[in-house]
Amino acid sequence: MTQGTLALKLSGLAEGAAIGAAAAARITTASDDAAAAHELADLVCSSPDVARRVAAAPAPPGGGGGALGLLASVLDDPAAAAPAKRAALRALTAMIRGGPAAAARVEDAALPSLVHALQDDSARAGAAAALGALCALGQETLTHRIAETEGAATGLVGALVADPRDAAAAVALSHVAALDGRLIGRAIAATPGGAAGLAAALASGCPGAAEGIEACLATIGEASPDLWRQFAACEGALPALTRRLFDRAPADDDARPLWLLRHTATHAKRLGGAGADAGRAAASAVAAKHLLARESQEQALAQLVLSQAYLDAPPWVVAALRHMAAEIEALRGRLAELGGASDDGAAI
Repeated sequence: MTQGTLALKLSGLAEGAAIGAAAAARITTASDDAAAAHELADLVCSSPDVARRVAAAPAPPGGGGGALGLLASVLDDPAAAAPAKRAALRALTAMIRGGPAAAARVEDAALPSLVHALQDDSARAGAAAALGALCALGQETLTHRIAETEGAATGLVGALVADPRDAAAAVALSHVAALDGRLIGRAIAATPGGAAGLAAALASGCPGAAEGIEACLATIGEASPDLWRQFAACEGALPALTRRLFDRAPADDDARPLWLLRHTATHAKRLGGAGADAGRAAASAVAAKHLLARESQEQALAQLVLSQAYLDAPPWVVAALRHMAAEIEALRGRLAELGGASDDGAAI
């Protein structure tokens, strides 16, 4: 694009004191779209207020989309260099973080381009960050449009498979799943390594990614039984989920952890084999811990002690259970009333 055309395309930046004449001149006299994207990224990342004003700048009467259209065109250009695409994504993400109004303008102008960028290895992480920022605003309308955009769900799953520590992709998936669990379930099932990507995200050590996937699983488990079977069959999936839940103390009104545990234990049982025994044991131990925390000691200890599955539990579960020895000892009498054998309690 020539400088004259670029200046026309971005003429709205200086109108209404959007960014000031000097800054507008610096951008509109850039050598090409890629250079202008770099200038825009530096500008809008300088402050949220500037980002909001650039997002609100009008497009020229003759078309061209203004600043937002330019950034989208960089993402859509197969010949654009990776640094230019990353600069465009930085600029768009900064404008999204400027608030719901700016985010809505970005979504109107560039959502298909952001989704398309999920397929580009050099731009995937930045596109996921932008979509995650859109979802994080908590605006259902914005998230709904992402869910409706072809390729968005599978693209986000692919981003997570490519990088299990991608918290933005996990957050976006969890928000979209809250609107349409079946859609995300189908996307995960259709993506090579999709279920394994979820398991890897849970075990990644990245809190944001693990929390996003936990929320996603809780939402789509009932909608997509096949996904749960795929997830439970992945090596390390059940230990990763049960350990996260064991280590966390949920609020009394948070039903999600126990919901996850029920599904985890159910699917572990269906799998069969030693791994299933360990999965059932871990799920049983976690359920016992949380039921104890909810002052349902009798039920928790009955479930734990009367089951022999804990004998096959992985070492971390056994070690954690030993910390519960005091509670078990104190409540052994109650176990007897429920039909539990004191010898079983002593075995722990």
